[in-house]
Parts: sequence; structure tokens; C-alpha cells
Amino acid sequence: MRPDRIRDGSRKITYITEVQHMEGNTITTQDLFKFVQTGFDENGKALGHFACTGLKPSFLDKFALAGIELPEDFFDESNPEGRDYM
Repeated sequence: MRPDRIRDGSRKITYITEVQHMEGNTITTQDLFKFVQTGFDENGKALGHFACTGLKPSFLDKFALAGIELPEDFFDESNPEGRDYM
């Protein structure tokens, strides 16, 4: 997770990122979700949702072995409004 300052001056988690592995001293990551700002509320607070990048994490096999199942479209970027279950 990476917090950033956004337009209303607050800090929010703007990306949910998977650490995949290390290659020497280099850490390889991939962004799984990103915060998409959609506007502001009546108090000037930023509104938005997390959208999928379309990349599937490498830990899904471990989830399956543990009996954890996610909806098939959980990481599908075709839903621009984000997930109802996030």
C-alpha cells in the first residue's frame, strides 16, 4: 500500500501493490488496485474507489490451497466502478 497526498490535502492509500520477489537488490512489485478519485463531497473531502489494474497476484494459488476463494472477476479491470466487496 502506498499513501499519497491527494488534491484535498489529505493522505489516502492510492495503490495496493504486491511484492512479487527480489532480483539481487531489486524488489519487483506490481500494482493490483489503484485509487480513482471521482470528485469531492460537500465538505471538500475527496471521493473515489479502488479500481483493478487487471493484474492477478501470484498468491492466488496459496489462497486456493487454504480454501480461500475470490469471485472470478475480482481482479478484472472491466468493472471501472471498483468492486462491491472492497
